[in-house]
Amino acid sequence: MPGENAAVLEIGCGGGHALMELAWRFRHKNVQFFGLNKEAGAPLSSRDDFLQTARQFRIAPEEALTQLRLPDVFFYDATKLHFPDESLELIYSIEKIRSLPRKAEVFEEVCRVLKPGGTALLHLSGDAWNYPYGPAQGGMLLTPFEARLVLKHGEELIPLETYFKFFSQGGFSFEFINAPHCVIKITKHRPGKIDLGLVYDAALSVPMKLLPYGSEMQGVSSSGFRSVYQTRPEVYQLLAAQGWLKKAVWTQPEREGDEPQKALETTGSYRKKQRLANYRPHQRVKIKGRFSKGNFQAAKIRKEFDRHAYDELEGSLEWVNVAARTCGLLGQTLLTAEKLIVTNIAGQPVTMAKLRPGQFVQARGRFSEGKFVVEQLEMKETPTVHVDEIQGKIHTLNIGNGTLKVAGVTVFTHPQTKFVRSRR
Repeated sequence: MPGENAAVLEIGCGGGHALMELAWRFRHKNVQFFGLNKEAGAPLSSRDDFLQTARQFRIAPEEALTQLRLPDVFFYDATKLHFPDESLELIYSIEKIRSLPRKAEVFEEVCRVLKPGGTALLHLSGDAWNYPYGPAQGGMLLTPFEARLVLKHGEELIPLETYFKFFSQGGFSFEFINAPHCVIKITKHRPGKIDLGLVYDAALSVPMKLLPYGSEMQGVSSSGFRSVYQTRPEVYQLLAAQGWLKKAVWTQPEREGDEPQKALETTGSYRKKQRLANYRPHQRVKIKGRFSKGNFQAAKIRKEFDRHAYDELEGSLEWVNVAARTCGLLGQTLLTAEKLIVTNIAGQPVTMAKLRPGQFVQARGRFSEGKFVVEQLEMKETPTVHVDEIQGKIHTLNIGNGTLKVAGVTVFTHPQTKFVRSRR
């Protein structure tokens, strides 16, 4: 929070709601607030319009508004901030950065005008942004991740976290916070400016709505603008020479029954080891494999297109707590819905008291906010060949180490994992 004699800027202040909330909260301190929009227009065309915003959202009593120091507002492009070097303590942007084409230039300007000890909080995009190091896909897509900022060197994708962490060795630090959303926290440690070593690629930079995202997913916004930058050769060479660019590949087990081991290789000729690049967060999948020693090893992964299907887990119960109405399955603690339906092998309704550890079951429900709530629990005959199964949306995806998280279960892929096309 800003202290005494502070100066605060919001990039993309819209109608000024957030700025007026801050101005009211810090009215007893000597804090100067600034708002920046690219163009003037309703609901904010001048400084006086902040009063209407305060009235609309009932931010302060009417009699207090006449005594409140209103923010100053400016209208121009954020790639050239009209502030002196080292003049602002705090800069924030709630959602505007995602829509700006020249994001790197905005970051450099933010670094210039921050005072030493100052901080910037810039919301860049929602989830599904953290693409791994590796080859870019063909055409305009580049990556199945819906990143609104993509860095490249030739045909190699350079991860955002890796690149900005490399630049955190000097007078600035860059942190990615508020996962799974992409919020960049910039802290300035000493006076100076920064050159991020990036060259804007106008040919590949386009509005997100022009890219083929969202057709198979629920609740995925195509808003914003994808900004693509090429890294300068000298920066890339330093990244490679110092081992900043790594990729995860699978090595074959030393003997039958061993778990696959992950090994990191430094940069060089990149060979695509896994077909997870054809998947993306929020897609529904059905996965068959085996859960053992806390790990789920995938044998087969298939895309599913029924958006309204249950999330499902199938395997042997690990434990049952009838009093707490919970049980363990595939490493998950399953909670039960108020109107839980339990059926035995014959399909007849029974109570949870009939469940036993080791019983093979299929659990149907919903995984949300880190919890799996079961609505239907069906006992099944133990199969001759034990196969565990998961069905649900991909919540997180790490192509670099070959893992994905579905219905709360972390799934490991390996060279023998089959990726099957599903018929719609």
